[in-house]
Amino acid sequence: MSTSAPLFSNQVLQDEAHSLIALISFFSAQVRIKKLDFLGVCPYCGISSQCSFFTQHAYRHRIFYIIVNEWVHKINGILPRWRCLACHRTFTAYPLFCVPFQRYTKPQINHFVNKYNLLDSKSYRRCSTINLLPIFHLEQNSSAVYSGDLKVQPDRVTIFSHTSLHRWRKYHKNNISPSLQHF
Repeated sequence: MSTSAPLFSNQVLQDEAHSLIALISFFSAQVRIKKLDFLGVCPYCGISSQCSFFTQHAYRHRIFYIIVNEWVHKINGILPRWRCLACHRTFTAYPLFCVPFQRYTKPQINHFVNKYNLLDSKSYRRCSTINLLPIFHLEQNSSAVYSGDLKVQPDRVTIFSHTSLHRWRKYHKNNISPSLQHF
């Protein structure tokens, strides 16, 4: 199993995280200036986007969780709301990096699910760590950076839970692909 270890190295995860942050920022900027085209079908009436029946109606804010080093950072993003001109209903279209009803992004979910499925360590707790250290949520008004000292105030900082991996594996068990293949 040593051939799959580089896929789950910290450097791969960090490179993905920085790419995701840049992608979320770029996508949000495109939504703000209404430079996106909807590609898909209306979830209500089923009309195709090839007919040019969609306009960007509004947008909504979404907070994404991105794991950088041993910290979970909150990144503000924007998702477009579309209006179907055929049925006059509005809906949110999710980009490929976003999973509905999940704050973590699809590449990072895939990374941890694949790590669990492909590595010998079949433990949710072990696969939801980086270098066998827990992953902490960075507080909103904190400028703390992980420096190797584990004396982080445990009453104010929550830890990335191994149960997240359990839920992701349950709902994404058929998705065993490399994290960034969707881009």
